[in-house]
Amino acid sequence: MVVALSLKEKKADVVNQAVRELQQGRDNACGQVTLMISVATTTVPAPTCAPNSHVFLMPLTKDASTEWASTNIYISAKNYGSFVITHSNNAVADRTFDWTVRGGNLATI
Repeated sequence: MVVALSLKEKKADVVNQAVRELQQGRDNACGQVTLMISVATTTVPAPTCAPNSHVFLMPLTKDASTEWASTNIYISAKNYGSFVITHSNNAVADRTFDWTVRGGNLATI
């Protein structure tokens, strides 16, 4: 995770640390989610998400890979601060994905 900077941050060492972490590939626009069981959608809190963001998923488990291959999974909504995954409605509990959010306009947050 990258140090969260205030728009009014004046300490050069704090800004430098955040830039260094970004250069090393760290950011606050990623996480992990396990799909909810016995429902058809899972809402994922994602502070950097906006309606025009790009959301990417990567399966981490065999069951997640099976879900991914079924083509029954997609991002059905992108909101300010979250996104919604629509998926198969079943009792499989081990469908875990990494996610990342890129782009989008957060100016209205």
